[in-house]
Amino acid sequence: MKRLLLAVGMFLSINSLVWSENLISNSGFEFGEEKEIKGWNFPKSEAVRIERDSVVKAEGKYSLRLSLAEGTTPERLEELKGTSPWFWGVNATSEFYVKGNRFYRLTGWAKTTNLIPSTHTKIQLSFKKDDGSWIKGGKGYWLSTEENKDWTRIETIFKTPAEATRGYITLWLVVNRIEKDKLPVVWYDDLSLEEFIPPFPTGKSWVYPAYQKGQGGDITDDKDSPLGKVWKIRLGIDKPGAKISGAVITDQPPGIYEVTYRLKVADNSTEDFVAFLHTKVSDGIFDVWQIGSLDIKGTDFKEPNKYQDFTFYFLYGTGTSLQYLCTWYGYTDLWIDTITVKQLKAFTDEDILDYITIPLEKKK
Repeated sequence: MKRLLLAVGMFLSINSLVWSENLISNSGFEFGEEKEIKGWNFPKSEAVRIERDSVVKAEGKYSLRLSLAEGTTPERLEELKGTSPWFWGVNATSEFYVKGNRFYRLTGWAKTTNLIPSTHTKIQLSFKKDDGSWIKGGKGYWLSTEENKDWTRIETIFKTPAEATRGYITLWLVVNRIEKDKLPVVWYDDLSLEEFIPPFPTGKSWVYPAYQKGQGGDITDDKDSPLGKVWKIRLGIDKPGAKISGAVITDQPPGIYEVTYRLKVADNSTEDFVAFLHTKVSDGIFDVWQIGSLDIKGTDFKEPNKYQDFTFYFLYGTGTSLQYLCTWYGYTDLWIDTITVKQLKAFTDEDILDYITIPLEKKK
């Protein structure tokens, strides 16, 4: 993996990045035995198939393969969901140590086959305090929902909660339904999780309305918005799964970015996810890929009916346009106000070649 310039000695340029070692154990799945994968925990159930794969791989000798057990029928999946309320997919988890309030970069590769609507892939990051208690929230990175997707680059940046000392990465194949004789499969490989010290902001920032159009809700007046208008989605009226789209940005320069959504909810008591914030890039022809995201629960809001900022980070190197979106899961009324985008580092042409890997680059 190519990386940007490392700082020399004790001095750190404001435009440089300092990387640490890979924090994920057995990140390429090279070590393990028949039913064990070193450094990874997963359900020992006849209902799922979790194994190292020596045939389909992106790097080295093995990848990780996740699927339901061979021969699983749509009827059998419904039985599993009925007898085990927690069953909503196949997963494997690894633990790592982190420092609180620090930046980390996650990279890797994923490949899918036989995915259908309601079936997708996801990487979930969760954190614990020093006393072993879980920290509410977490980071979700949603991957391809296409039926058959060749090896695709995973790349995202996130910031750990202030009290975090341990982290958990969970690789998911989320399965809500299947078709007869077509089992969905995902392969993961060559993962890397590294701490880095970001550069100081360049001073450039942009503020956009977080809405331009949507599949649910509509524009309404709001005196608490700096723009005077926001997008409101209403429980019981609008359909869960509504996607609110911001403007398509065609002139945002390449770099490392911090993006902050301003949101409020009517009810902050639910532990369910109420919104999914994400940024996508298009190459102007066919491909669209996600470069940053954040899942939000109702309890992540400190107060009801009061705006709160939610922030995530991403790298933008190539593409013809970029768009900021919000998907509403239901459970409570949601108001979507502004998006503030700050550039932490501007990329030169050399930076893009040496540092950014195009997310849709295929393995040879």
